[in-house]
Parts: sequence; structure tokens; C-alpha cells
Amino acid sequence: MYHPTNKKRVVSKKKAHQQGFSIIELTVVLAVAGMLIVGALVAGNTVMSNMKSNRYVQDISLIVTAARAWKGIGTSYTNLSVAELTGMERLPTAWGNGENQNPDGGNYVLTPGTEAEVGQFTITTTGADQPTCLNVLAQIQSQSVGDSTCSTGDLSAVFK
Repeated sequence: MYHPTNKKRVVSKKKAHQQGFSIIELTVVLAVAGMLIVGALVAGNTVMSNMKSNRYVQDISLIVTAARAWKGIGTSYTNLSVAELTGMERLPTAWGNGENQNPDGGNYVLTPGTEAEVGQFTITTTGADQPTCLNVLAQIQSQSVGDSTCSTGDLSAVFK
């Protein structure tokens, strides 16, 4: 026996249940979106950390080049400082105004060697976070001589 009205009633009930997403579908979509967001944040942090390390390396290379030019004018690194190199226009002008800040807000300090280390100078950065400090140390270690250290966020490297 065929009842056309019953078929319509069954179809209309199915349509009522087909509207929207199920809780399982929404959960899967939110989980995938969450994973994508976490992945983007991790990648972003890695990129920012690498950019910060590269800025340290560039700044230190600039100071080393300026200090070596200083020694080319004189005979030693005596009286060598960031302010002195800035005054000679070997470093950016802002650095001479006390704005020689590294990417973490600390300073670059340039110290001439002692009498026993006349041909050397030390660059120290303060305030660096430990992972960045270790990354920078690994990148500049081949250029430095003597003891280069990274402790409590302070990087210290000796150059000739």
C-alpha cells in the first residue's frame, strides 16, 4: 500500500535534522584551527628570535669593524669606547647619545684590553635573553679570540 503523505512526512523530518553542523564537526574544525594557530605562533617566535640574533651579530660586527679602523689610526685600543667611535662617525650617531641599545634593551660596552692584552678589546652586551645570547655566541665565536662567554644574559667576546 502506497501512502504519499507518509513519504513527505519522513523527508521533512530528515530535512529538519540536516540543518547546521554537528558537535563533532565543529569540534574537528576548531581543533584543526587551533593547531594551525599554534603552528603559526611557534613559527613566528622562531623568526623573531632569529631576527633578534641577526641584529646582535650585525651590531657586533659593526663595532668590531669600527674598532679595527680605530686601531689603524693609532697603535692600540687604549681609550676605545662606543662614544669615541661614534664621535669619529664610525658608529651610528644615536649610539653616542647613550642609545647604543641592543635588541633586548641592554647596552653594548666596549672595553680595551689590559696591558697584557694590548691588541685586544672586549665587547659586552647586557640584558640578552639566554637562548639569544647562546645563538649569538655560536655565530660570532669564529671571529672572536680568547674567552667568549654567555652567562645570565650577558655576552662577552674578545676580539683583536
